[in-house]
Amino acid sequence: ANLHFDGTDFKITSNSSSANLKLETSSATRLTINSSGNVGIGTSSPSNKLQVNGDVAIDTSTNSRLRFYQGGTFKAGIQSVDTGGQMIGSSAANDLAIRSQSNMLFATGGNTEKMRITSAGGVSIGSTNPSLDVSLRVFKAGVSVAARIGESNGTYTTLGQNALIRFQGRNTANTASVYGDIGLDVDNQLLLFNDPGTSSGSIGTNPMVLDASGNVGIGTTSPGALLHVKAPNNTIGSMILGGGNNPVTAVGQINTELNFGSNDGS
Repeated sequence: ANLHFDGTDFKITSNSSSANLKLETSSATRLTINSSGNVGIGTSSPSNKLQVNGDVAIDTSTNSRLRFYQGGTFKAGIQSVDTGGQMIGSSAANDLAIRSQSNMLFATGGNTEKMRITSAGGVSIGSTNPSLDVSLRVFKAGVSVAARIGESNGTYTTLGQNALIRFQGRNTANTASVYGDIGLDVDNQLLLFNDPGTSSGSIGTNPMVLDASGNVGIGTTSPGALLHVKAPNNTIGSMILGGGNNPVTAVGQINTELNFGSNDGS
């Protein structure tokens, strides 16, 4: 081993191609630089460029951060913000800012993805391929969607609908998916309950709506009364009012009734 100064740098070199450089205190190795150039702190056999066996603390008076680059290009970072706008434009002092230039993936119990935040801002839990038309998509066991909240897709553009909760599940035979939506029509101030279908384009054919006046429409998106029922075109409209399993055994007994109130509130 040689210890010398070449006029510019202070160097410790070895004539052996397999020798490691070790720094010791109290007869224990504290830092190792192996022949491959890997640095180990708390370990004498580092397998990465930097390998630490123990706690790591980043302590600076300002701007504590960890950044990841690839070929000189910034890819991701994490920072304890002390001045607003650091790492993420909307960050404020004392925030913890985590940034990725692409999607951000999360996994638990192994390397299988459990959640992702896309570069467009969508959040997907339980699915590796979130739809671009929603802000939140949640799957259960990969076969049933539990919640979907966000801007709607093109199916509802003509209604002015821009937010929905979608329910999706598989049939027992696992041969088809069934969808149903609760949507918000902002332009017309309607809450829509869309009838189920087996594809996203087949739902909402005969919606039930609740408007800003409290009117309920079934088969129509513009109810003209507290309850407005409209059958599809070329279909005879009908209403069925049936009683339960209460057989009538005497004259005067009631099985089914329809009551009309007066304008005095009764």
